[in-house]
Amino acid sequence: NPVCTEECVARCECPDHMPLFHGGECIAREDKCPEEEEACISYENGEITKYEEGEKWKLDACTSCWCHMNRTLCETQSCEAVPDWCVVEQSSDSCCPICEMNIMTKLEHTSQLTHLLKVSLDGGKSWGSVCDDMWDNAAALIVCQDHHYKFGVAKTVPDNSNEFLLTAVSCYGAKDLNGCKSTLYTPSAMPCDAAVAAGVACYNNAFEFKSEIWEDRAKENKRNTIVSIYVSGYKYGSAVNLEGPFALDASSFTIIDYNTGVEMSVKKMKEKRGSLYRLKASKPSDHDEDKEYCVRVQIKGKYAADDHVSKEICLKEKEKEKRKRNRKLEN
Repeated sequence: NPVCTEECVARCECPDHMPLFHGGECIAREDKCPEEEEACISYENGEITKYEEGEKWKLDACTSCWCHMNRTLCETQSCEAVPDWCVVEQSSDSCCPICEMNIMTKLEHTSQLTHLLKVSLDGGKSWGSVCDDMWDNAAALIVCQDHHYKFGVAKTVPDNSNEFLLTAVSCYGAKDLNGCKSTLYTPSAMPCDAAVAAGVACYNNAFEFKSEIWEDRAKENKRNTIVSIYVSGYKYGSAVNLEGPFALDASSFTIIDYNTGVEMSVKKMKEKRGSLYRLKASKPSDHDEDKEYCVRVQIKGKYAADDHVSKEICLKEKEKEKRKRNRKLEN
């Protein structure tokens, strides 16, 4: 390779009429080089500029030069191909395009409170996970607030897809995920196991209930409403056992007639196993038998902010009661 100098010397291996080596090729210069000169000479924009030993300067955004032993040495920066997801940020003093990330997020449910974080860098065309390296509560809080929760804590969750897009996410002082520092995931340089994907536990209150009515065990008869419901408790985003100060009894539950808004006190509660509770309440006397019977279950917490109302569910009649009803209609 030729020595990259701007002197009229044979080392440059350029023809006499093109003595400058710049950007990988020889370019022309009209003036002649002095035979004795204790400085480096640069030809920029039609003007000659002299530089002292050890001085550095930029010919353009991509080319840096320095004076070494009265010779001008230059180096040109090469740029990698711009990825498809890149939103180019214009910068006059930068040689290569700067990619401004526009990170989209979505949460995939994994348990009552925990979600797997998925991100997209191409406007939602493709999605991938975030490796949990450096993943912390500051980043989780930003993600949860972006999804309309008040609080959030970082969790590590498995992701069988093993398709990671980002790693080393650091959000100290950032207001949104695009303001966080992050690194594009490269499997060869920073392998991440599928069992350690970034997740979040989002919540709105210090203590929360989560519930799921067991649909196959929710039914009604002429006098009673019977519901089986799974209940879980979470304190600051972490599961707690519903015992001691968090224990539930019949007075903790109210069954609400979804059509009329009438509240039915639970007269009998049986804890079947773990977090499954079987509730029994008397139906309101003015219940409209001709309407589909749908209910919600309210759980009272220690404080009003802890109260929780389940999703609506429509109950099934017991087969015996259903047959009686059909016979009455026939008569």
